[in-house]
Amino acid sequence: MRKRLEGKVISDKQQKTRVVIVEKIVQHKLYKKYIRRHTRLACHDPLEITKLGDKVIIEATRPLSRTKHWRIVKVVK
Repeated sequence: MRKRLEGKVISDKQQKTRVVIVEKIVQHKLYKKYIRRHTRLACHDPLEITKLGDKVIIEATRPLSRTKHWRIVKVVK
């Protein structure tokens, strides 16, 4: 089983690459307040089926380039 995450496409300007933002909610160690954290991941999309604003499921894969280590598995919305 490879690691899977759900995120939102925030950039579709590159060929066969989409930038996906993944948000997670973590608890502050001292104050115990919940905080939103996000990370931007470059994902491989060989068929270029996703558009800006799509919700997608991404999966970890072997390194495809210097920054791409994820690929788009499915479009949720």
